[in-house]
Amino acid sequence: MSHPDQRASIQLFGHDVNGLRHQLVALLTAKANGNRGAFAKLHHIMHARLLAVSRKIICEQAVAEEVLQEVFLTIWQKAHLYSETSGSPIAWMNSLARNKAIDYLRRHRRRYEVERKGHIEDLSGSNSDMAEARIVDKQSILRCLQELRYEHRWLILLAYYKGLTNPELSRVTNMPLGTVKSRLRRALAQLEACLER
Repeated sequence: MSHPDQRASIQLFGHDVNGLRHQLVALLTAKANGNRGAFAKLHHIMHARLLAVSRKIICEQAVAEEVLQEVFLTIWQKAHLYSETSGSPIAWMNSLARNKAIDYLRRHRRRYEVERKGHIEDLSGSNSDMAEARIVDKQSILRCLQELRYEHRWLILLAYYKGLTNPELSRVTNMPLGTVKSRLRRALAQLEACLER
């Protein structure tokens, strides 16, 4: 029987998860102590992972990269705030990336208005809960989305196209959580009623 302090190696896609966690904790600690080389290594390890988090929310590569620069700046400035007791370093950095992307989306909301045809057309190719709606032809979905009020269309696209949770929708839209839930339910009911016509 192994000693409780010994952690078993957990393999995920050929990588030692515990080993990576310990490496990231060590790099964050070293950065907090002023080691610039540690930050460069941390950047190398986490860049692709954090970019993927950002791209789930912001579809434009260049914009996602720009947001990612802000994420790494935050990691640079706040590495000393990370504590292993508050969770894994990957979860901490993923949370920073997700929050920065949502903040960007909120600040540039007008740029991402749902009237942009590309966002609506891309809905049919999204990996979301609306997959069952794909049996309805794309033109019907587009027509019905256009018939919804702006706020309802915005909520549906953020929830199902961008994959935001209800609390994240609440943050992005500055609406209370209960309001987000009721408006999203109403919007989905209207969309469904339209598609049944």
